[in-house]
Amino acid sequence: MLEYNSLSIETGSKVYVPAEDSLLAARLVSGHLAKERRRGLETIDIGTGTGILGLVMAMDRHVRSVRLSDINPDAVDLARRNYERNKDKLHASCLFSVADMFPIADEKYDVIMFNAPYLNKENGEKGEPWWDGGKEGVEVSLRFMEGAKMHMKSGGSVFLVYSSLGNEGKLLEGINKLGFVILETRSEHYFFEDIRVSRMVKGPRSHRALSGESV
Repeated sequence: MLEYNSLSIETGSKVYVPAEDSLLAARLVSGHLAKERRRGLETIDIGTGTGILGLVMAMDRHVRSVRLSDINPDAVDLARRNYERNKDKLHASCLFSVADMFPIADEKYDVIMFNAPYLNKENGEKGEPWWDGGKEGVEVSLRFMEGAKMHMKSGGSVFLVYSSLGNEGKLLEGINKLGFVILETRSEHYFFEDIRVSRMVKGPRSHRALSGESV
């Protein structure tokens, strides 16, 4: 069992256990929501795992609904149990979906979160969904960003977790080409890598996105 910000989070052997990347993302998204002036926000947590990031969003009074989605049915079951365990601390309704990326074709969101799998794999290696980010560690993230462009409400934000072990240049160039501007990045160093979380919005193509500059 993991305790975070008054949440009690059950973990499981078949589901990614929240680590430094999850907590870094939780701090950034909760800080952003605390400064929001709008209410009734609709949000989604892609690759929800235990549900920790979706539940962090659901704790904020500005949020009306959170969809917690994962390709792994075991993760969705675990996230639902964690919702039941913590629902007395939540302000938002929570919906659960088993899906690869976005589960509802025409649903749009004010906040889109993805703690993406960001490790690369050797040729022929069989990767697990919770760590396999593709050959260069960014292919899954880029596919997510393409979907996020279609599912993002006007004025909304996208949060993405990624690692210095992947091809950051390719990722940031792809983000730029899709028309996103990075407004804020938090980075922490762990052993042999830097974990980063960026918040981005739709905007004109900008060299800021290529640099990952925090503003």
